Parts: sequence; structure tokens; C-alpha cells
Amino acid sequence: AKRRLGDEAAAEEDFSRALTLDPRNVDARLGRAESLRALGRAEEALAEAERALAAAPTEPRARVARALALQGMGRHEESLFEFAAAAAAAPGMLAAEPRAALTGQLCALAARDLGRDAGASGRAAEAAAAVSPDSSAPRILLCEARRRAGGSGALAELSAAHAKGEYGVWCYLTGSYEHWEDLLRRISGGPGALGSRKILGDRTYETLLTTLASVAGSDPLPAWALRMSGEARFKTGDHAGAEQDLSAAVRLAPKDAKAWAWLGEARWRLGDAKGASAALARASAAAPSDAGVRAWRAQVALRAGDTALAERELGAALKIQPQNAWAVGWLGVCRYLRGDLAGARRRLDEGLALDPRDVEARVWRAEVLEGLGEKDLARADLDEALRLFPNHLWALVGRFILTGGKKDLEALKRDERAAALRGLDLEAARAAAIALRKANPGDRAA
Repeated sequence: AKRRLGDEAAAEEDFSRALTLDPRNVDARLGRAESLRALGRAEEALAEAERALAAAPTEPRARVARALALQGMGRHEESLFEFAAAAAAAPGMLAAEPRAALTGQLCALAARDLGRDAGASGRAAEAAAAVSPDSSAPRILLCEARRRAGGSGALAELSAAHAKGEYGVWCYLTGSYEHWEDLLRRISGGPGALGSRKILGDRTYETLLTTLASVAGSDPLPAWALRMSGEARFKTGDHAGAEQDLSAAVRLAPKDAKAWAWLGEARWRLGDAKGASAALARASAAAPSDAGVRAWRAQVALRAGDTALAERELGAALKIQPQNAWAVGWLGVCRYLRGDLAGARRRLDEGLALDPRDVEARVWRAEVLEGLGEKDLARADLDEALRLFPNHLWALVGRFILTGGKKDLEALKRDERAAALRGLDLEAARAAAIALRKANPGDRAA
């Protein structure tokens, strides 16, 4: 009562008298510790809090009292660990906002110590993980601390982080950050934090493979890591390696629709159209209510010339998710391949309004716009596609055909994927391509 009236000195006397009568009274010890701290006697407050903690080791309020006393003595970092222990012991003690703030401070401490003391960094990351067990950031930091310390357990921590969310693990493995604080901000911001970035390039995926190998050491990769590795190998052009990793992934996790879908892509690039179709069918069966997987199957069906299957899958995808950008855009491609340029443009416009970063949709829309005679708009789409994905081969080819630009001509001559073009008169080939496209609107081979 005296504390609430603001008379801390009198309150401290009463708490002391209570402890004289009953030295085991934890509430009295905690009350005296608070009064001592308010009176500026932080060292005495710390001693009282430690006596309370010794008497009741599982009492989270004793941890809080010790943390506050440490703060009063200027020992801020130590206090964070006490607050973390209290929050872990009583999960309902902290509301969401202060819990996130405490986790952020502990993660910042772990990030700071990575370069000088991996052990200290690991302890801070463990404390952060105890405070926010559903966050991937502390586990990623703990993985990095284990990796730098050279011991085992790094891959297990990364797997635990992946179980909380793939986005943070992806950012970590691909090196999509300038420093650790930047990585923590990206994880906190979620996938939308990458909205203004360019599409990831080959070097980014090579970084993923290198980092993943360093984290795993001699440990076998789990299914999620094999899928990520397979996707990275696919993106760097190693389709055989991708097929190998993704086949291993689906053996371990036969219900992983994304792994099946990437396996279908890899098999398609290796010329195994039948195997690709079977893998995409498994992906669709594994996730029948995933609009993205259904749209993916439709895309591969379109490449194989099965427009009817593509339209069925896209229709199913749009029933599941009417605003799925990929499905809307690829339905526009179906319209284009059937010769309906106006319908194609309408659908591609809708898809790009939903996802302006869909490079493939931009390249397709450029073809449609060119067919409609709107060359300036087609050029703008190709420019934007190449801004997002500077090495997109089909966008380079499309812009060269559209403009005959020397810069694109030189880029095509240098591109290893365009080796078949070397030694040819590309400007004459461009003229022939323009004539073919005019004679065969909607025929991408032309």
C-alpha cells in the first residue's frame, strides 16, 4: 500500500520487517527489491532479487526483479537474458509487442557477437529463440553461430528455422542482405520486403549452394534443403543436378508439391516430356487446392502444346484463387496462342496488375502488344522485364527483334545460352524473324 502511495522508504521498512518475521516470504523479497531499486539502491535490489530467485527458482517475477536491478546498475545486456528466462518460463507474461522488442534486442546482440565470439552469439540466439519460439530469425542466427564455431548442429538449427518459415532461410542462404541487421529487417518485413529488388541472378543461387554445403558439412540434406538445392541448380542451368536433388527430395517427402513441380521443370529441360508431365501431375495431386501448382502444371502443358489441359488447369486454379496472378496471366497466353490478341492482352493486363514483377508475363505481353502494332508499349514491357531480370534470354531476343539494338546484339553474342547464334548474321536473322512473325501471329516458334 505504501509503495502505491509513492512512499518507497516506508514500504522498504515494512518489507524488511515482514522478512524478519518470515524469511521465506518471496513476495516480500520481491517487494523489497522493487523498493530498493526505486530508492536507487540497485546493488541491494539485485542481492534481494537473487535471494528470491534462490528461494523460488521457477518464479518468473524473480527473474524480472533481477533483470530490472541489473538495468539499474547499467548491466543492460545481462538484463536481457534475465527477461528472456522470465518470458520463457511464463509465455503469457509478455504481450506481442514487448516480446518482439525483446527478441529483436537479443537477435541484435547475437548478430553483433558473430564476428568475435560465436559462443556468446549462440547464447543470445538461444535466448531469443526461447522468447519467440515461432520466429525463424533466432534459429538462423543460431545456425550461423554453430557454423562459425565449426561444431555440429548448424543444419538442425536451420531446419528448425525452416519449420517456422521458408522466407528467412531463403534470404540467409542466398545472401540477400548487406549485413545481419539488414537480414533481420527483411525477415521481420516478410516477402514483401523484396518487392523492389531485381529477380535473383545466377550468383545468388551459387551463394545458396555454397552456404548450404557449408552449413550441412557431412550431414545428409533433409527434404526441404534438397528442394532448395534443386531449385538453385535449376536456376544456374544445372538441370541434371537439379533433377537428382529434386528426385531425392520427393523420395523423402512425397507430398511436397513444390518439389514435384520443380522436378517436372527439370525433366522438361532435360527433354523428358513424359516424366515432366508425370511429375506435374503428382504436384497437382499433392496440392489440389494450391492455385500456384495448378497454374505451374498448365504452363508446362502449354510448352508441350496441350492447350486444352492448360486451360483446364488454369480454370481450376482460378476457381481456387480468382486473383492468382500467374493463372490469370497464363490464361492470357492461352488466348494468344489461339490467336485472340485482344483477349490475351486483357488477361495479361489483369495478371500484371496483380503482380507487376512477373517477368514471363511481361515478355508474353510484349509479343501480344507487338502483334497489335503497339511497339512502344511492347518495348516498355521488355525494358522492364530486363530491369527485373537483366539476363532474361527471351526478353533479350524479343527486344533485339523489336529494335535491332546493338547493345542487345552484343549481349546475345556473349550469352552462353545463345551459343547456337554464334557465327550467324543476326541482323539478317532478325529480318527473317520479323517476316515469320507477321506471317504466323501467335506462333512462338516463328
